[in-house]
Formats: sequence, structure tokens, C-alpha cells
Amino acid sequence: MLRVGASATRQGWFEKERTKKNYIRMWDYRIRNTLGNIRVLDFKTSHVRTFFSALPDEGLAHSTIKGLYGLLNPSFELAVEDGIIRKNPVTGTLGDYGAPAKEKEALTLEQQEKLLKFVEQSNVYKPHLPMMQVMFGACLRVSETIGLTWSDVDMKNREIHVGGQLVYYEGDEGYCFHDSETKTDAGIRDIPMTQMVYDAFRKQRELNLMLGLQSNVEIGGRSGFIFNTKHGRPIMPAGVNSFLKNIVNAYNKKESKLAEEEKREPELMPPISSHTLRHTGCTRLGENNVNPKVMQYVMGCWMSGGDPFSTDRSGAKNIQMHRSQ
Repeated sequence: MLRVGASATRQGWFEKERTKKNYIRMWDYRIRNTLGNIRVLDFKTSHVRTFFSALPDEGLAHSTIKGLYGLLNPSFELAVEDGIIRKNPVTGTLGDYGAPAKEKEALTLEQQEKLLKFVEQSNVYKPHLPMMQVMFGACLRVSETIGLTWSDVDMKNREIHVGGQLVYYEGDEGYCFHDSETKTDAGIRDIPMTQMVYDAFRKQRELNLMLGLQSNVEIGGRSGFIFNTKHGRPIMPAGVNSFLKNIVNAYNKKESKLAEEEKREPELMPPISSHTLRHTGCTRLGENNVNPKVMQYVMGCWMSGGDPFSTDRSGAKNIQMHRSQ
């Protein structure tokens, strides 16, 4: 029988335990009762190609198939190293199976402004406005956003201290939130607040008091989470994407009705996710000519070490200049 031997690097994964469980889930669901039934000594390249070629018919994208390849290939590499087999039958079998990943598009400035205006004027969705503004303005990952505590927000110096994140996955006690390090070392950063983000945090504090959304849990020694459900617990990532989907559907329904009354084509909002907000925020930085190194730092993708604000004051100044936006 095959054995899972792939090891996960820290970069690109939330943490080893989650990676392990993801691997086991992929193995159990896709491989255990198919390729997993073939003895290692009997394994052939044709088995893998046949397996991969059938996956697109089940709706799997190329990125998903690539993940399965990344699970199988190291396992057989171990078998080669241990002298069980002479050649890895998986190497080179990935090909271009599956649909390519859909290109993620940012909202235009006009779309962003229309969407935020709609949310602000909606009695149903207005409580979500501050969180959306923070994600747009600070380019945060959803896990970083829901993991923010009030101790991470320096209102006096107008900075957000990002030092961790909340991830939701199955652990020893079932599915629950886990406090985790940032996705990469570059994820540890201090992000200057724009005026929109600063005002959003002030509004969120008011909402938490008015609507009783105060955090009442401690996760990994951290408490005082900013964005919570009515039960005082952090909003789940799926919950964020759910209300974003509902907001777009409500916007498009209103726009379609208005366009019909005005006898014009409706200008519909595309589907969005939490990543769309982050991607859109990055796009706004680029449109405002923010230094690319500073953009990498703000996004948590800074790979050169150090703090670009200390070495590139022109970029830092550029960020400061757009705080009023």
C-alpha cells in the first residue's frame, strides 16, 4: 500500500497540523479506494494518468489535481529512496488535466464605491460595512481580519499590528478556531491606516457596544476580537463569504429593477469573496502609485527581510499621503 510521505513547508500553509489533516482528507476521499488499492510494486504510470484524466469529468480544477499530484509524487519518491521501487511512476504525469483556475479580478474604483454606498444605505447589511472597509483599505487576508483584536489596533498612531490569524479547521476537539502564526514570516507587519480604515474601526467599536457584539471567547491566549457574531464569537471565513454573496445578490436585484425602470442595461456587480476585497485594496494602492516594495509589505508578501518603511521613505510617504482617502 502507498504511504503519505509529503512534508509541508511552513510557507504557504497555515500550520503543520492543518496541513496534515488536509492531506488525510484528500487521501481518504480521492485516493484510498482508487489508487490506494494498488500495491506499490504493481504501480504503473498508466494508472496515474488514467486516474488524473477522469478527475476533470468530476468538476475538479487543475489546481486541485495538482494538489493530488503533490501528495502522490513525494510518497513514491520515498519508495524510490527506500529501494522499494527503481523509478517514480508519478513524476511527469500531471499534464494539463482539469480546468485552469479562474483569474481573480479586482473591483473597479466605481464598483467599489457603489458597493460600499449600497451597504451603507442598507438596513440589513450596514453592520458589515466597517469590516469590508478594513479589508478593502488594509488589504488583509480574511484569516487576519477575523483574528484582529483591539490590542492589535493602535488608534493613536493609526497602525494595525498584524502578528497572527485565526484559522477554522478540524482538530482534536472537532471543527473550531485555532490561533495561528501568519501565513508567512512576511505576514508579521504594521499597516498604516487610511482615513477610511480608521473611521471603520471607530464605527465597529460603536456597533459592538450598540448591538452587543462584544467578544466573549479566548483563543490561544488571545481575546477581545473585533469582528464577532451575535454570540460573541469571531465570524467564520465562510460566514464572511456568505454575507458578501448576499450583498452582491441584493445589490444586483436592486440594480436590475432600477435599470428596468430607467430602460437601460443593468450594471451588475460580479461575484466577490473575501479575497476580492484584499485584491481590490492592492489594486487601489497600485493605482495610487504606491511603491511596489511597500505594496508587498502591506500585503504581507515582503520577502527581502527588514521593513521597507525604514529603507524606502518615499514609499512610506506615499502610504501616508493616501491616508486621507
